[in-house]
Amino acid sequence: MLNIISKNLNLQEKINIDPYIPINITWGKWNEIEEGTHYFRLGDFKKSLLEIGIGSNTGIIRSVTLVESNKVFLNDVNNEYNLSNIEQGIPVFELSQFAGKGIADIKCNIEVRLFNNNLLLTFRDDDKAEKCIYSDRVMFGANQLNELCFIMVEGLSKEETMQLNDVLSSRSK
Repeated sequence: MLNIISKNLNLQEKINIDPYIPINITWGKWNEIEEGTHYFRLGDFKKSLLEIGIGSNTGIIRSVTLVESNKVFLNDVNNEYNLSNIEQGIPVFELSQFAGKGIADIKCNIEVRLFNNNLLLTFRDDDKAEKCIYSDRVMFGANQLNELCFIMVEGLSKEETMQLNDVLSSRSK
């Protein structure tokens, strides 16, 4: 799974909401020539896909893109997370899973929840977050083994919430 090995200083994050790609988040300005990107792809790869881009040398997060999800819940949250162990920064991920290739595919269930001006992406069933790293409006939850178990975008504006609601409502159960 995605192991967080440390955290780095904050980089400027940018959140884009789109009718076709529900949400894309990027951090900093990157030069692909200086450092390439490795991708963790999570989902069933037919009806759900979440792509996480990380620097190929540093392991620093570059992007999170929700491409598709068939498990969407609007105005509903059923998971409680321990948000008491919170650090500011951005996650740095372990790169050993790539073994010379630029993509690591991980089959898992992705759930998308939109509630109280927050967007929650979960992909580790029954995992409890033991610590969180936050960067401006994005929070990364890690379990006891430092494996990423959720990503939450907090403090969405009314306009962002309405845009996401429109995009996700066509995908909800």
